[in-house]
Amino acid sequence: MKKKLALFGGKPILDRPLTERHYIGREEISAAMKVLKSGQLSGFVARNNQQFLGGPWVNKLEDRFCSYLKAKYAVSMNSATSALYAAVYALGMSPGDEVILPPYTMSATAGAVLACSGVPVFVDVDINNFCLDADKIEPLITRKTKAIIVVHLFGNPAEMNKIMRIAEKYKLRVLEDCAQSPGAAYQGRPVGRFGDIGVFSLNRHKVIQCGEGGVAITNDSKLVLKLRLIRNHAEAVIDEMDNPDKINLLGWNYKMTEVEAAISAAQINKLDGLNAIRIRNARYLTSRLKGFDWLIPYKPLKTIKTVYYRFPFRYKIENLGIKRSTVAKAMAAEGFLLNEGYVKPIYLQSIYRNTDLGKDPYLSVMHRSGYKYQEGLCPISERLYNKELLLSGITHTARNRKDIDLFIKALRKIKDNIKELIAYEKKP
Repeated sequence: MKKKLALFGGKPILDRPLTERHYIGREEISAAMKVLKSGQLSGFVARNNQQFLGGPWVNKLEDRFCSYLKAKYAVSMNSATSALYAAVYALGMSPGDEVILPPYTMSATAGAVLACSGVPVFVDVDINNFCLDADKIEPLITRKTKAIIVVHLFGNPAEMNKIMRIAEKYKLRVLEDCAQSPGAAYQGRPVGRFGDIGVFSLNRHKVIQCGEGGVAITNDSKLVLKLRLIRNHAEAVIDEMDNPDKINLLGWNYKMTEVEAAISAAQINKLDGLNAIRIRNARYLTSRLKGFDWLIPYKPLKTIKTVYYRFPFRYKIENLGIKRSTVAKAMAAEGFLLNEGYVKPIYLQSIYRNTDLGKDPYLSVMHRSGYKYQEGLCPISERLYNKELLLSGITHTARNRKDIDLFIKALRKIKDNIKELIAYEKKP
């Protein structure tokens, strides 16, 4: 006997929605308290001395990132957004330079290009992994192309071998946005280690977090110096340094506090364990989705390790017959939240399309470039946003397999009540 949907007054599968969990424990509290008791909440000074590199916890966090990712250098900052801005600047962007990147990402990825008066050139995503489609890059490379920004979305690594071959062929710099993918790997190599710079996030929503924060990694000694200078008032420090390369930069205040660094240093030790929970839950969920032909789960290749920051589905309306929004609404009533579409493709934001904003110093170069930001530019990204993509946090909110079984039960309940849902959509 089928049960009435909670959307129509029936009993929900869950009495209360599963909530996002963060694992702040004794280690983080102890580390933060040590900082508070020391009275040294920041170790930075904008001078050419040891304090230019920050305090002991900042240095400890950076050492742990280097050790975990097997990178030569790590530079912590107050956010991943700051780290992205610093990275694009450090890579030598000039006004009018073009940067290839996907449109299906958080706005700061492209904002870092705009902050350097660059021109974002958007390349569509691969329908199979939601990351930059390597096969669509080359036709958009011009003499003005300076770099490629790769975004490892939802914890899924992009097709890095192809991307790096293109970058080498055209002598382009590569920046990896790994905000959602710490611990992910492509052919055994951690994401963030392929390009010139990799950027990671410690924002409150991430797997490991300190509220706000970010880390950039690199193996390049010149780039790490630039990143450190940009982080900490470069113009006030450069004149005190031996500067054989004649580096000349404007710096900001992107420094991380000792409290944030202490929490993050404790968190990174938990990363593998937290990722393992998501991976285990995702594999179990995938195994239970057989028979739901209207939901296509992401299936990673055997050569990569995905860490499932979110669990993505592609929704096939033709196989069920109701709108994606109705599915999301019915699942929410049962206690399971599904995000529709992720984010609007960046080029559809008004700052790219409203040329009346062209007097803004950050946008004027882009608006004068003649590059057209319009609907249809990246059809797969638009299709995912408008019609197909559903995201679930069940892989990290589930307390055990029983919660995933209940998620499947809610999906089955929708299927059992499909006639009622079709009638519901037809109501004025």
